[in-house]
Amino acid sequence: HRKVSKFEGIRIWNAIESIVSDEDIRDLESYLGHRLPNSYKFFLKHRHFIELQLGGYYIRFFKNLPGTLLNDVKAEIENYYDELIIRRFLPFARMGDHGVLCFNANNVNSDHNYEIVSLDCDDLYLNPQSYSIDFESMFIEFDTHLDDWIKTSRINRNVT
Repeated sequence: HRKVSKFEGIRIWNAIESIVSDEDIRDLESYLGHRLPNSYKFFLKHRHFIELQLGGYYIRFFKNLPGTLLNDVKAEIENYYDELIIRRFLPFARMGDHGVLCFNANNVNSDHNYEIVSLDCDDLYLNPQSYSIDFESMFIEFDTHLDDWIKTSRINRNVT
C-alpha cells in the first residue's frame, strides 16, 4: 500500500496512514526497557514513512513501515547504537551523517517526557548534548523553521 508520486523526475514515497497499534508500542517499549513519551507514540501512530527528514541538520527518523516497527528499530539500534540502550539513551533518529538523537531515560519524569539529546560518533557517543527539552518541544521548534527549510530546499534544487 505505498503511494508514490512524481516530482520533477524524482520518485517520492508519500507517507501513508499508520496502522501502528498499542501492542506494537508496548513491544517497542519492552525492547527498549522504558516507556515512551505520549507525543512520540502519537508520532508513530500518525503516518508510516521510509525516511522522514526534518531540521537544519537533517534529522532522519528511523523508518516506520507497516508491520515492521519493532524489527526496524531493533535492526537500527543493534547495527549502530546497542551500547546506548545500556546507558539509558533511547535512539529514535539519525542526525546528519554522524550523530543520533535519543531520549535521555536517565532522568525519568512521571509523563516519560524525556529530554532529547544528540550524541556524535566522532566522540564515540560519550558526550550527550542537550537538543530539546522533550519530543513535542522539538516539533514546535521545527515548526518555527519549516518555511525557511522549504525555501532553502527549493533554492538548493533550483525549484521555483
